[in-house]
Amino acid sequence: MGLRPFHSSDFTCNNQPVAGMPDPARFKITEVRLVPPYAAVLVYYPGCTSRQGMKLLVLEGVKSLEELTSLKRLDPHFDLKQKPMVVARFEPTQRGKRCAEALIIELAASVSSSNADGL
Repeated sequence: MGLRPFHSSDFTCNNQPVAGMPDPARFKITEVRLVPPYAAVLVYYPGCTSRQGMKLLVLEGVKSLEELTSLKRLDPHFDLKQKPMVVARFEPTQRGKRCAEALIIELAASVSSSNADGL
């Protein structure tokens, strides 16, 4: 059996989050760096035991800060169906923040360049 690559899982058992895992419905966004359509987001998941519940996510498909603050669910796991979609995760440290910021700047620039080229 095992885990399937690129398969979404809420890490639930009987529709209840597994203890210690992030609950996608219980989160608090603590920091945001927005370069549309990408955002680097530091998120706190209460009850999550890894990294004191902190996750640093790079999201794709973010138009505004209001869009982020209105989210009702944010699963930190990779799920191609989730909007906005997690495209990368970094350690929730200053180094991780620098890496996430560099990535969203580069990704946004490549989107702008592609649009300018008519691609």
